[in-house]
Amino acid sequence: MAQKSDPFAIEPGMTAVQVCSAVLDREAHAFAAYLAQTMLSGDPEGPHRARVALRRLRSAVWAFAPILDPGVARKLNLTARHLFLMLGEIRDADVLHQAHVGPRLERVQLAEAAAAIRTRVRRDLRDVRALGFAARVEALVRSGKWRAGGKTARKAARAPATAIAQAALDRSWTACAEDGPDILAMPDEVLHDLRKRIKRLRYLVEYFGPLWPGLAEAAWADDLRDMQDGLGTYCDLRLAAERGVATGDPGAARDATQAAARIWSRFRERPPFWHEPAAAGATALGKS
Repeated sequence: MAQKSDPFAIEPGMTAVQVCSAVLDREAHAFAAYLAQTMLSGDPEGPHRARVALRRLRSAVWAFAPILDPGVARKLNLTARHLFLMLGEIRDADVLHQAHVGPRLERVQLAEAAAAIRTRVRRDLRDVRALGFAARVEALVRSGKWRAGGKTARKAARAPATAIAQAALDRSWTACAEDGPDILAMPDEVLHDLRKRIKRLRYLVEYFGPLWPGLAEAAWADDLRDMQDGLGTYCDLRLAAERGVATGDPGAARDATQAAARIWSRFRERPPFWHEPAAAGATALGKS
């Protein structure tokens, strides 16, 4: 049999344990690559992408909880969260520096502050052996010791991945709807939480979409990405405003939020692609 060109590819017919192994392994590799970039260069993409890999890994742990050993899941989640917060210091400093459009002296000061934070966080990452985290996840995947031991969990792990995928997508989709239909009416803290939930749903759609080939998962992922980008721009500009950093166009945050709101208003009516058409109409969030 020919070897797959993508060792982390998700394909129809895979079991839950196969999909979980592929996802955990893929995010561990991605984290290792972008953490190395963070440690060796000042490119803002390094910490940003390393954080994305950690968030995606935590989303996978959340989705596959029914077949994960609870102790392993808790340790993975806590370690990933700790590293995520550490890298967030670099990310915030980079956002402020990139967003600034004021006097050159202020921009230089922001650049110097970002460089100092990067140096300190790099030292802290070495102290906690962050580079070893990816290797530990990969070793865990190869050993199979991440799996829950109960009879129900073992059965779910051997079953087609569509069952655990449907349950996780339903939970994530429902959580996104709980904040209401109108993004423009949401306070900042709710918008921030919604953005995080949209990220999780997007990652799950990207993980599990290939299990339903030829359906609407690509359109879901595109809309979720656009909403995430709009809300991300809003949150970044709000952070800059709170820190007193000049960012130029005062209407940029409003425009980004309005763009996300337009997508969200129609998105809520879309039937979930992971259900049969007959069931999807009954579970569309717009009807709940």
